Amino acid sequence: MVRYLNGSAVLAWLAQAVTTAGLATIVWLVWRSEGRFPLKAATLAAAALMASPWASAADMAAIVIPAAFLVADQIRCGALRGEQTIMLGLVAASFAVILAGGRMPIGPFVNIALLSLILRRDRSWRKARVAFFSQPADPLLGRSWTHVTTFFRALLSA
Repeated sequence: MVRYLNGSAVLAWLAQAVTTAGLATIVWLVWRSEGRFPLKAATLAAAALMASPWASAADMAAIVIPAAFLVADQIRCGALRGEQTIMLGLVAASFAVILAGGRMPIGPFVNIALLSLILRRDRSWRKARVAFFSQPADPLLGRSWTHVTTFFRALLSA
């Protein structure tokens, strides 16, 4: 996207690194939350699409993976207000990529909107973020060792 807007290569790689780090943090918070599995899988799939620096218009076909997990959760738990309309808009925007001949970078905006829609469905990841940052800090290490070891045990057992 940065290169499309005539930004330098260094700026594009810096923006990609910051975006990928932010996405990794989001995926980490969602996976350690008590949320439903289809939403966790949809978050991971959508973030993986956005983390790739070499995405093209043809890669928009892979957006059906996070959308399928989102729809599975909608079928099981019901759709939120406005979700179906937003999903229809995302499908229309995906077809706009084809009509534009792949020359307009619509894909990142579709991915961002889809990830926002996924994160809106389950807010338990926010509780995970608050729980982690509200732990008492060890003056030498910044976080208590018991919290860190509990996190890694939970990560390895999942």
